Amino acid sequence: MGIVSELEGLLSVDSSDGIAWDRVEELLEPSGFARMRGLPQNPVFHGEGDVMTHTRMVCEWLLGSDGFRAASHGRRVALLLAALLHDVGKTRTTREVAAVGELVCGFTWRELCLLSEADLRGRIAGDVDERVEGIELCRMFADEAGCLEGPFGFADAHTRRAYLSGKNVSPEYALFDGTWGEVTLVCGLPGTGKDTWIERHLPGAPVVSLDDVRREVGVGPQDEQGRVIQEATERARVCLRDRRPFVWNATNLTVRTRSRIVGLCESYGAHVRIVYLEAPWDVTLERNDARSGDERVPVGVIERMLARFEPPLPGEADAVEWRCV
Repeated sequence: MGIVSELEGLLSVDSSDGIAWDRVEELLEPSGFARMRGLPQNPVFHGEGDVMTHTRMVCEWLLGSDGFRAASHGRRVALLLAALLHDVGKTRTTREVAAVGELVCGFTWRELCLLSEADLRGRIAGDVDERVEGIELCRMFADEAGCLEGPFGFADAHTRRAYLSGKNVSPEYALFDGTWGEVTLVCGLPGTGKDTWIERHLPGAPVVSLDDVRREVGVGPQDEQGRVIQEATERARVCLRDRRPFVWNATNLTVRTRSRIVGLCESYGAHVRIVYLEAPWDVTLERNDARSGDERVPVGVIERMLARFEPPLPGEADAVEWRCV
């Protein structure tokens, strides 16, 4: 049974008394959950005490809130898990709490506002009421903007991409799409199965692969990559000048890296689709270990890649897909 499935069975959505805290801590230990106990916080903003006390107070308020009770069972489980884990990043750093301690992916603005209010209600500080007013204003603004219950309804994906990239276009009206074809940017950690996915889903498509370029020019994965990037970029330009759809195959783990490639393709009038692939950690390591000697990436290198990974966001290209493989 998976962690989420077991937690769903353990966590009561009717009363905080139903939370089996000891078992929850055991299940979530890989995340560092139990280490929140005794972890100090700034007493000005957290008069309730350590991070674990705060987390419990957040969960207790959330369980009793009208917004939580009105949600479907599946969304209540997701909200409660988010509340349990929202500050788990504090166990690893006290310098980047805001960046590490917030869990926002996969929730509507209404749910995010509910979680934010729970985070505030679950602490003792002098500015709670003032900040809750700010959350209510945010909720009202999102409702007025038409994105409280889900993504804003752009006219189409091409218009969304143009609007989010800073172009002066109206999001409600479809922008003329003059793209000539699609470039697929496949990204993911080593061992996630990018080559296999391309063979299955885009057979016969030209592929610009950084791994292939490295082998051809004799550059190792941990060597200086300038020559590899230059050669791969020129191969991409050849396809773009000929208006031939192709695949760019690399880890592409940061927004900066992806935006450079997307920008290049868009400058030639191509439609860009990002496909992010992810596999369970043990499967990723197993696949990587099955590679031949020179192609196998040291586990330490993969871990460092994971540490700086930035998941692709919907606005990074005309289409963004997340796939578990």
